[in-house]
Amino acid sequence: MEAYRGFESHPVRHPRRRRRLGLSIVHVNRTLQQMRREKLIELQNGRLRVLDPVAMAQLCDFREPQPQTWLPAAAA
Repeated sequence: MEAYRGFESHPVRHPRRRRRLGLSIVHVNRTLQQMRREKLIELQNGRLRVLDPVAMAQLCDFREPQPQTWLPAAAA
């Protein structure tokens, strides 16, 4: 991803990517508009900036992986 003054290029409206995810342009646009209204993101010149990463992580129910949950058990 290319970063430019805090903005990153996220081509979320790209038709091929939307189809792979099973998303319609209507759904993508509505979701982006809602996130803009809630001041979670900013869109400018086709670039997206996450304004509130903590709130975005909570919205997505993101949790940092815990090493003990993804590392194989040590051999005894």
